Amino acid sequence: MLAEVIEMGDFKNKFSWSWSRRGTFEQCKRKYWLNYYGYWDGWFRDSEPRKRSLYVQKKLTTKPMWLGNCVHDAAEWALVALGKGDFIDCDDMVDRVLMRANRDIQSSEGGHNFRDPKRNCGFQEHYYGEGKELDWGPTLEEIERQVRNLYINPIFCRMFHVPERLREVEILHLEQLGGYPVYVRLDALMDDGAGGLVIIDWKTGKRHDGGVVARQLGIYGLYARDILGVPADKLKMVHVDLRENQFVTHKISEEMLAEAVATVKRSAGEMKLLTTPDNQAEESDFPKLPIGDKACSFCSFRRDCDRE
Repeated sequence: MLAEVIEMGDFKNKFSWSWSRRGTFEQCKRKYWLNYYGYWDGWFRDSEPRKRSLYVQKKLTTKPMWLGNCVHDAAEWALVALGKGDFIDCDDMVDRVLMRANRDIQSSEGGHNFRDPKRNCGFQEHYYGEGKELDWGPTLEEIERQVRNLYINPIFCRMFHVPERLREVEILHLEQLGGYPVYVRLDALMDDGAGGLVIIDWKTGKRHDGGVVARQLGIYGLYARDILGVPADKLKMVHVDLRENQFVTHKISEEMLAEAVATVKRSAGEMKLLTTPDNQAEESDFPKLPIGDKACSFCSFRRDCDRE
């Protein structure tokens, strides 16, 4: 959801909020600092070693995260092509996604991400020496299964029957919501044919807390109301679980959108308290998780966290 910077030139680290940024902040304050401040300028190959190392770690992915990205990309490719009047059939899409997936694996195995982390996939499992004997077969099979689920999912099939109603596919927006600059990227946005909008969100993981999903989608609803000008009673959100090939429709209410505003204000306000007016932050102001916390074992920054 978040594209924080364009990694070139001389520019400033400006504060913004996103649902994923909120999640990192709530999970671990030190991880938040490393991910949004510590890595800054690390995209320059001659940057100081720790910044460069943090930048490489920031760009790392894991097998579950990568699986989700592959399936999301398949949906995006299919819908963008549809918007242009083209159709990519399921078998062709599977071939494209698996070709990309194998290229990512080979790139990470070859360590190409150390040279160019932005353009080359890097897995935590390889970076931390945990992937020497990884069996990629089950993950590749799951990617194919979920892409095939996508093509038979009722929501996706409906979208293919009314391509003229497609409004947005994976477009990154930076808008003022709740008094703060907020990054929003919808998986897909459709006209409903009756003056309203339908927000589509693909999910690929094993667990989805309905309440958490509804709060995330509330942020998207806030964008649709405040930026696109569509009232709450004309908005719907559909959470599509591609692992189980199910979907749930959520109705939007003014109460849900008020909660979204409160979430942005509370979360962004807590973040801003730890920064200077020009958005600088001190590492020591962002505490680490307690020693032994299991989240540390899966953190992409564990090599440079300075954990005692």
